[in-house]
Amino acid sequence: MQHNVPIPNLGQPKQQYEIKDTQSMDCPCGNRLFLDGVILRTLSKILTGEDKDRLISVPVVYCSKCGEILQKILPAELKDVKIV
Repeated sequence: MQHNVPIPNLGQPKQQYEIKDTQSMDCPCGNRLFLDGVILRTLSKILTGEDKDRLISVPVVYCSKCGEILQKILPAELKDVKIV
């Protein structure tokens, strides 16, 4: 039995895709299971004009085996960030 899985496509006409049409995202260590996490950054109160520095959370996905962050979805400025 085939399952059609809708994949969001913002700004484009809605289309239906099947899982067989997708590609696996693998970690360089070969693992395919990833976990959600956040990288915390601060933004200076001097830049924001606020009383305190602002805390910014950046969502990341990292390998459940080796802890490597999935680089493909990171902003360029955060490439090669290590969790540990």
